[in-house]
Amino acid sequence: MSILALYTKIFSVGSFILLSQACAVFVMIWAMVLFIGAFVICTPVQFNWDKFSTVGTCGDVRMLWAITGGLNIFSDMVIMLLPMPYLYSLSLQLYKKIGLMVTFGIGLA
Repeated sequence: MSILALYTKIFSVGSFILLSQACAVFVMIWAMVLFIGAFVICTPVQFNWDKFSTVGTCGDVRMLWAITGGLNIFSDMVIMLLPMPYLYSLSLQLYKKIGLMVTFGIGLA
């Protein structure tokens, strides 16, 4: 979220701000879905932290975390690649453009 906020301050292009805000909305919605999903995957909810209870079942926790990891990687890649076309369109020498792209790319690693 902070990287997307930084992007909107650095790049004042309307389309970029819209894309950045769309990414922020996706990340916020995904975080809320994950938060809720992590709690309701087990019934009753207390079974999440009290595995010694004989009453309770959980859904496929591994699948939840696999999907979480996949979507996190996807959102990180989208956020990393978001400024690249705008950096490439700057009127700078090619080596400076590449340097900026590497700087932005490494900053997210």
